[in-house]
Amino acid sequence: MRKEFRSCCSVHRWNRPDRNGFNLKFTNKLWNYIKKTVDELKNSYTKPTLPTESQDNESLQILKRRLASGEITKEEFEDLKSALE
Repeated sequence: MRKEFRSCCSVHRWNRPDRNGFNLKFTNKLWNYIKKTVDELKNSYTKPTLPTESQDNESLQILKRRLASGEITKEEFEDLKSALE
């Protein structure tokens, strides 16, 4: 009888639990999911960069536009300009 059980299970080897009781197919799916998630996180991470000169110039242009439109005062403009430098 035991021999019959083995031959029956060997046909469906992928569905047989391993020594720890986990299904091998499920374990492989889980590891593949973990690997995929880690790879996606690695690819999505970008290192922070310092502002370039063109970005600084753009910020100064925005400040000048806000001063010209009256959104900020001359004192606020000077404070914000010194903060950018």
